[in-house]
Amino acid sequence: MDSGEYDKNPQDHRAVLAALIAEGEGIVLAAKKTGMEATNLDFTIKDIEAEVESLHATFYCQHRAKNSPEINTMIEGLFDGEKR
Repeated sequence: MDSGEYDKNPQDHRAVLAALIAEGEGIVLAAKKTGMEATNLDFTIKDIEAEVESLHATFYCQHRAKNSPEINTMIEGLFDGEKR
């Protein structure tokens, strides 16, 4: 993404995002198992959990299966009150 070639490398983005999610989940799990509540950097484990959830949402929005153009047109028609 930093190189400006995000659209050319969606699989790279998917893999890096998945790795970040896995690492974040591991950090949260380890923190909960040890009873860690805060860090020396003035943020909490809940802050890390929120960021991991944000990464999950990004993954879902960017990399899930998309509707076909035909389905999108049908859905738009439903909201426009068009009869099919």
